[in-house]
Amino acid sequence: MSWESQIDELTGTGKVTAAAFYGHDGAILATSPGVSVGIPEIKKLVAAFDNDSEATSNGLFLEKTKFLYVSNKDGLLHVRDGTSGAVCVLTKQSLLIGFYQNDEVDNCTEVVKKTGESLRALGN
Repeated sequence: MSWESQIDELTGTGKVTAAAFYGHDGAILATSPGVSVGIPEIKKLVAAFDNDSEATSNGLFLEKTKFLYVSNKDGLLHVRDGTSGAVCVLTKQSLLIGFYQNDEVDNCTEVVKKTGESLRALGN
């Protein structure tokens, strides 16, 4: 399955408003239209999976917007800005970011977690 088809599958659930796949180095693998997370933002997000002290203190930026760091547990990193936010999964080859709005964090988390588990099972 291609990265683009994964994006379509995620957003097609109605539980994820936009999604993106990046390499650990920040290289774009696939994104929903209009999603643009910078390389420095991706690198800090990837680093937060191993050491979240900076993210806890300073938050994280996605698309030049500051998000409050909420949690990093069970392989899922969650950031929030008001009623919107993102749930992220780091796999062997990629970083998946699923965006949500209107406090749909639980629904977004469910879909992003499932996709991450599927990718890991395939060795990604």
